[in-house]
Amino acid sequence: MAIQKVKEYAEQGYTQAVLIDLSKYFDTLNHDLLMNMVREQVHDKRVVELIKRFLKSGKTARIEPEVS
Repeated sequence: MAIQKVKEYAEQGYTQAVLIDLSKYFDTLNHDLLMNMVREQVHDKRVVELIKRFLKSGKTARIEPEVS
């Protein structure tokens, strides 16, 4: 969705974009509260455990946009 919006802005003549790094944002969240919210929505315990491990690891994932 964000990539599509950037494309739309480029077509409108905008020439600059800002990259925001949210990786440290999750460090500011209460992980226990976040995990309780996740458990309410995600009922697969394996997925919940994966999210929990991701939060504990402190690592971030980078998602590269598709080039078409």
